Amino acid sequence: MEIDKKSVAQRLKSFLITRFGSVKVAAEALGKTPDNLYNGYLNGRSIPGGELLGLLTTFGCDIDWLLTGKIKEKPSKLIKEFPLVSMVGAGSVIPFDDQTPQMIPFPFKGEAVVLRVVGDSMASLISDGDLVLVDIINRPKLGNIVAVRTKEEEQFVKYFGAYNEDTVMFYSHNAYYSPVTFKKKEIITIKKVVFILKDVDWPDTINSGGK
Repeated sequence: MEIDKKSVAQRLKSFLITRFGSVKVAAEALGKTPDNLYNGYLNGRSIPGGELLGLLTTFGCDIDWLLTGKIKEKPSKLIKEFPLVSMVGAGSVIPFDDQTPQMIPFPFKGEAVVLRVVGDSMASLISDGDLVLVDIINRPKLGNIVAVRTKEEEQFVKYFGAYNEDTVMFYSHNAYYSPVTFKKKEIITIKKVVFILKDVDWPDTINSGGK
């Protein structure tokens, strides 16, 4: 089936404005300029490629709907609550001391935990104070955004860059930060980030303390 580029552009604009409030804010979150989005995709001349589609998925866009206009019925049971277990950034893990972890709802049916991001190494995609949902079951692939924990209790969110028999490399969305490399034996876990909840999107019921 041939994809109608103009219809895709209309749905993309609708999603970006609904999700981010404006194309300008959306462009910043996606690591692009407003002109990039307008001239590349919102003018109906091109269809978003794999990298952009992956980012849109992370922000909750239904790619089937974006490309075809078809809306899948999602049963309410797919909305689950997941525990907010720690803050995560470029430094050490900062666990919460609450006796009962706060539960945050996400449209995800797998097993996952929620982390609160500190720092700016993934700006402007993920900002200080944002929440990320981390899949604790499925293995990530190269290029995925991942949450990493080391034996030295470092915990951070970055892109899964490369690996060989001995080392693993991660890189930031913020070009100010250089890639970091660890020996495999130094890594405890590498888990995929499947959703990003921006600080401005938080319901009033989410405790903003600890930012």
